[in-house]
Amino acid sequence: MLIVSDRALVMMANALETGQLPEEQVLRLAMGEDGEFGFVLDEARDGDEIISRNEKPVLYIDFDTATSLTGAKLDLAEGTSSARLALRLPEPDL
Repeated sequence: MLIVSDRALVMMANALETGQLPEEQVLRLAMGEDGEFGFVLDEARDGDEIISRNEKPVLYIDFDTATSLTGAKLDLAEGTSSARLALRLPEPDL
């Protein structure tokens, strides 16, 4: 399961609240064709892992993506002048 920090949850929830989006749309963490992870606006799908803040969905992750991110952490990037999200993958076992 992906670990999402409170700081990241607050940032995503605030972005969704100020974006004046339809209530059923939230962020989805998805892997692009290039193998990079990114965020898109989307609706819930069967089998999604749903990450909520104050009982309101903030982030959807499909089962395959969630499985591939077990042990990863989504947090705010350190050392940047603007707030942005950073996905830290777990260290591989040697």
